[in-house]
Amino acid sequence: MGPHFCGETFFRHTLPTDPSSLTRWLKRIGEAVVERLLSESLDAARRGRVVKSRSFDNVIIDTTVMEEAIA
Repeated sequence: MGPHFCGETFFRHTLPTDPSSLTRWLKRIGEAVVERLLSESLDAARRGRVVKSRSFDNVIIDTTVMEEAIA
């Protein structure tokens, strides 16, 4: 994982945290808080002019790590 994704100052060959910890944290804070974090992040990117609003016209979502919800 590159240092630019998690604030590290050097390249590490291991994950900065156990993936299951992130999963448990996301479940604990709930979907509404996750949505708010995403919304605030996108708004900050717009305000900081690092993305253009039209960049959000098409959104690609990678769901390869999401749990399957098969009925």
